[in-house]
Amino acid sequence: MKTPCDYSPEKRSRGHGIFRVLMLASLLGGAAASTAADLETTNAGKLLFKDPQGGYTSAVHVKSEVSYAISGMVARVNLIQHFENQTADWQEAVYVFPLPETAAVNAMQIRVGDRVISASIKEKQQARQIFIKARSAGKTAALVEQLRSNLFTQSVANIAPGESIAVSIRFVQIADYLDGRFELRFPMTITPRYKPAASVAEGDADTETGSSGFLDSRDESVTSQMVAERADGGISIDIRLDAGMPVKRISSAYHVLDVETIKNVHRIRLSQGVVPMDRDFVLNWVPVLDAVPTAAIFKERVEAQDYVVMMILPPQVSTAAQPLPRDMVFVIDTSGSMKGGSIQQAKKSLQLAIRRLRPADQFNVIEFNFSPRRLFEESVLARDDNIELATRWVGSLEANGGTEMAAALTMALAPKALEGHAKHIVFITDGAVSNEHQLFAQIQSQLADSALFTVGIGSAPNSLFMRKAAQFGAGTFTHIGDVAEVGERMEVLFEKLDNPMATGISVQWPGSVEVYPQRIPALYLMEPLLVVARGTELSGDVEIRGETAMQSWHETLSLEGEFRHPGVGALWARAKIESLEDEKIAGGDPQQLRQEIIDVALAHELVSSHTSLVAVEEVVRRYEWDKLKSSAVPNLIAQGQDLTAVSYPRTATSGMVTLWTGLLTLGLALTVFFWREWRLRTWTRA
Repeated sequence: MKTPCDYSPEKRSRGHGIFRVLMLASLLGGAAASTAADLETTNAGKLLFKDPQGGYTSAVHVKSEVSYAISGMVARVNLIQHFENQTADWQEAVYVFPLPETAAVNAMQIRVGDRVISASIKEKQQARQIFIKARSAGKTAALVEQLRSNLFTQSVANIAPGESIAVSIRFVQIADYLDGRFELRFPMTITPRYKPAASVAEGDADTETGSSGFLDSRDESVTSQMVAERADGGISIDIRLDAGMPVKRISSAYHVLDVETIKNVHRIRLSQGVVPMDRDFVLNWVPVLDAVPTAAIFKERVEAQDYVVMMILPPQVSTAAQPLPRDMVFVIDTSGSMKGGSIQQAKKSLQLAIRRLRPADQFNVIEFNFSPRRLFEESVLARDDNIELATRWVGSLEANGGTEMAAALTMALAPKALEGHAKHIVFITDGAVSNEHQLFAQIQSQLADSALFTVGIGSAPNSLFMRKAAQFGAGTFTHIGDVAEVGERMEVLFEKLDNPMATGISVQWPGSVEVYPQRIPALYLMEPLLVVARGTELSGDVEIRGETAMQSWHETLSLEGEFRHPGVGALWARAKIESLEDEKIAGGDPQQLRQEIIDVALAHELVSSHTSLVAVEEVVRRYEWDKLKSSAVPNLIAQGQDLTAVSYPRTATSGMVTLWTGLLTLGLALTVFFWREWRLRTWTRA
């Protein structure tokens, strides 16, 4: 039998020590949740100040500017973000922003007052060490790192009280040619991205860790949680378009434009001047009918090397033959990030697609959030009753929960195509996931005889996922940013599914060249062949051959003449880096591929997964006794998105899991404490 002496002051102190440890653990859990939430849920266009506790809060976002110089299909872009430190303290900042997934980022400058600091390209760890050293020494320094090919961070150290800064990022990209129109897309915000709890997104993480205090390997899932219905700042857009051909129409799907044309050069601005950064900006230009291009060549010479971008449109031949019946699998994302306008667009798109099925087709519908669910146990014929049942079922769907996409892909890809049918999977989603590379590898390994077509939904979809998933899935991708676009865009998609492809495409170059993509895929209706090449003094003719439904086709393009398109060399290097990253996904040697990426990126001064831009002003401005503090404003929620789904997203659970762990630990600590106090009083009274 125990006696009161068993609860001596020493043991009571030990009990209080256990309580203090558990309490500390719970507080650390809560702090970790807060920090993880900040780091992993940062919105685009946000300048974050690092506070002394290791968390991140944002500064006032003043204004953004983006200017385009477009020549033919090649666009050189300068993005400037203006920020002001309105606090009385020195600040260290981290700015998270999206860019087009095909952008070749090749320059950065920081303007602080009347001083301009230019960056140089370095291997990632070296760039980080340079930044850390400069920060510690009290020098103004900046660092640009790639988290994804469409997501970057800008770290800025030692911003003086009351000081204004401008961060200038320059990149090159090539316009898409889609269904008779040219298109450039500029992302302005990010839809929240879900990080699957059970996944090990090895290919998605930055394995080069660092402890510099800015975003590092922990932060590869940068998403959007700290948002509000109102936010300061906006963006202005200025475009100079020299299309190289007569243009019938210039438009933007989601913004009103002012267009001034002088001698076939178009000056394009936003009618409102400055607009909120709450949706992607999309520029379209349509050539006049008799000027619709069948081929185009863009060329640049850099240090005795010729770089070429070639676009060619195969002849569009319809066939009178009856197409194969289809086994159609429709997959719709019903996760929390789709809440609001996105789920309405997705449901309308899917209902339209179901109604376009032919009587000989078979189909099924899968919806997914935390887990997938199919409508029918197996594919059914596209009879009127099944179509009516499916459209009603889709209409009843609601957005909620996480984005466990891998399970949905497995459910869609696993069944073999029905005999005598062409299996097509139409995947409707905003792509709000952080484990893209893992999903690409899954698509590649499980695709078999299927074809995967992605439909990107919402005002700020993850275009990286859309484009690459379609590439690995041997299909195409479609963007739908507004309900009004559903009919037109889904009609175009089904025209591609209904018509034959151009296959067996080969390109014969004069002399020795390095070309990307190395394997040319089959092309769907109105889909151009786009290749980039590098060679020494390229001249002569390029021969292109292929097969359509009922005939062979052949084109000859000349490389002679003066082609001056600055940025083509950077586009070639960007395409080579993308090809090397694809080899990683396919199971190539990661260390060898890492070194090859570094070599290409350093040679062409590009930001990549293993190289960064770093700038240092060689003047000590902040002294040891001047401490870093923080201030904050929220960023703007994506247009059409439900704020509750973003503020407390089920598509960004890692921080919440840690927070609940901390709260549970606190509860345990309190239980232990009061139980020991009760036992002590009970024995004392005895």
